[in-house]
Amino acid sequence: LFGLKRPANIQALSERLMATMESTDSPPSPPFPWRVLLVSIIASLNNMAFGYDVGVVSGSLLDMAGSLDLSLSEQELATSGLNFVSGIGALAGAGFVMDSLGRRATLMVSSLLLVIGGAFVTPPHS
Repeated sequence: LFGLKRPANIQALSERLMATMESTDSPPSPPFPWRVLLVSIIASLNNMAFGYDVGVVSGSLLDMAGSLDLSLSEQELATSGLNFVSGIGALAGAGFVMDSLGRRATLMVSSLLLVIGGAFVTPPHS
């Protein structure tokens, strides 16, 4: 019928079909992206540290305003100064520094500035 030949042995055909179905495995699953996880953890720690900095400034704002006699505008500048300066640095300096120094040197310079800034603000002043 319609030029199709009926197989002589249906049992042999079904065995061959089952063998081909068993031999085709599903494609291997991709490995777990450890690098993505590590970068995500570092980025979240960075955001937590940034939020901690803003919280510390906001918490000490009443003491700063009282002892330094800051106006409301100066208090707002003290609170948003970190955001403002980091935004200027990212827009103005990061591209130029990255183009002139390269990726590794830029990371080294920014890490060094972070360590120097932390060492500057860490010691007690009294």
